[in-house]
Amino acid sequence: MDRFRANVIVDAGDPWVEDTWRDMSIGSATMTAELPWPRCAIPQIDQDSGERHREPAVALRAYRWCKEAPTLEGNVRSMMEGNGLFGMGCRIGPVGANLAVGDVLTVQSWQEPIMEPPT
Repeated sequence: MDRFRANVIVDAGDPWVEDTWRDMSIGSATMTAELPWPRCAIPQIDQDSGERHREPAVALRAYRWCKEAPTLEGNVRSMMEGNGLFGMGCRIGPVGANLAVGDVLTVQSWQEPIMEPPT
């Protein structure tokens, strides 16, 4: 997980369920999921040795590769198409909100994912 540089990691049980979350709260913060997040090459680089590997790009290509995103427009669409997706990009507020390890995440609303979960 250190290769993905996540800001918040949630143990949610079912794989890819976060794709369906829209509005959430955790600690004193509220979050709105905007879109699945495209991954750059950093997850393929071992953070201790600096060596580049094929994984996790191969796994993302098999399970989370965005071939097309017809519901998106402009720069966002081009950012998604042709990339592996892992995690969600969210808006968070208010300024100064605090999160702590162990805080419970509560989902207030859901959305249709832009990608079907892997089978």
